[in-house]
Amino acid sequence: MKQFYEEQYVTIDFEIEADLEFVVMAAMAQLGEIEIVLGDSTHINAGNIEKIVNLNNHDFSTFSHIAPPKGINIPLVRELSLGLLDKDRTAEIDIPDSPFFADLLTAAQQLATKAATISHQLRDGFMLAGVEVLSPLDGTVLCNRLDALKGLCDKVRNYNTKARLRNLQWTKEQIHEKLVTDKGDLLKWERLLNEVEKFKFIISYLSEAKRYVADTALKSDIETSIERLGEIIVKGDAQRKQYMQELEQLKVRYADYYLSAYVAAHLPATEEALLAAIKNMPERQVAETVAQAVQADANLSIISLYEYDSWTQKFGGVRIASPTVTKQTIMQTPFQNFNPVSEGGKPQPNLKELKQEIAAIHAGMEEQIKAALEDPMAQQNKQMLSQQEATLLDEFVSGKVSLNAQYIHPLLTVLKKLSTNFNVVELTMDSLKSRFNRPLDIDSARNALSALIDDIINEQRQQEKKIRRYKNHHQITQHYGIR
Repeated sequence: MKQFYEEQYVTIDFEIEADLEFVVMAAMAQLGEIEIVLGDSTHINAGNIEKIVNLNNHDFSTFSHIAPPKGINIPLVRELSLGLLDKDRTAEIDIPDSPFFADLLTAAQQLATKAATISHQLRDGFMLAGVEVLSPLDGTVLCNRLDALKGLCDKVRNYNTKARLRNLQWTKEQIHEKLVTDKGDLLKWERLLNEVEKFKFIISYLSEAKRYVADTALKSDIETSIERLGEIIVKGDAQRKQYMQELEQLKVRYADYYLSAYVAAHLPATEEALLAAIKNMPERQVAETVAQAVQADANLSIISLYEYDSWTQKFGGVRIASPTVTKQTIMQTPFQNFNPVSEGGKPQPNLKELKQEIAAIHAGMEEQIKAALEDPMAQQNKQMLSQQEATLLDEFVSGKVSLNAQYIHPLLTVLKKLSTNFNVVELTMDSLKSRFNRPLDIDSARNALSALIDDIINEQRQQEKKIRRYKNHHQITQHYGIR
């Protein structure tokens, strides 16, 4: 090379600048066509082409020489092929358009991705069901090995041609350690973590399912199997496979148990039409209106709601089975809007009987209202009614008008007016015992009962007087500002 005063170098034959010539040489080295030998005998080739960025300008003109690349180390390439592709494909190196190099690169990229993923998951160790499967220290050591494996796989892309394969930088022992030993541990942990996800799902399923199990034996079996998770997960593939089968069998047992309990606590879907018919019965709707009125106004408390409340409780407990609840859906989700523990074991009522009962309750309410309207005290208050109300009363008592949606509200209004001065007497067991504490004949018993009722009424009136007296006193003191 000739040197100019600016200390620039050019080639003697073509007078090309030294740095430009070195760029061309670097491209040829990167393609695996040559090796550049520096002054300190360092070889730059396709395998370590990244070193070229650390050279200084002086090296561009003072390198020793270029040399043809060395031959391919077939045993080394075979180890790489076996480690990444699980078979010896070195025979394909000289075949034009062979997928060998593309397959090698794809396998290396996939393995690098797995190594990065598993390393991230295990860096701080691994806990499952409260058991330390991998300590943080062991996790760090393992992840350092996986990171080194990823580094090797990332560099495989530098050897994607026959020429570049001549420049492999690793020894056979290094490739074996990374692609056999470390890759084996990587795949082992990958299988374990994949199985853990399956275990997590079924353990979560059974943990929820046991809350809905009233069967003591089944619940105990589920709890015992869940407790064995930490012990089994660290064992071999065969033990884990057997354990998973046991969990699956428990899942099937639970689905059968739950479906049986569900069917026992629900009426078939064919009863849904009858249930809707009962809801739309005029008698039920009228009975509901009467009950709401009685609950809202104490003057109507002469109508007993005991039978209606009992019927409502039974009717409200009616459940119609959903066609979507099957063994398959239970196997997917353990809870199907039914808890056998709190809702199971309750026989479903007969809808035909409920229909008959609500009709009888409606008729009983009608009789109670008639009895109240025919009471002598109610008859004394009849002058408080308008002509239209008095006519309605007579027609209802005579049976010309029935207790239906058209007349229910007017009849309740009439009853309220006529029963304003009625006294509701509640006879408790204690009050009856106080009067009937010895044998009595019929007349004595009748007199004792009348006296008890009179005493209760007098006590109620005294209480009402006190309330009225208090209200009057309160109004006077407010009016005159007396404190």
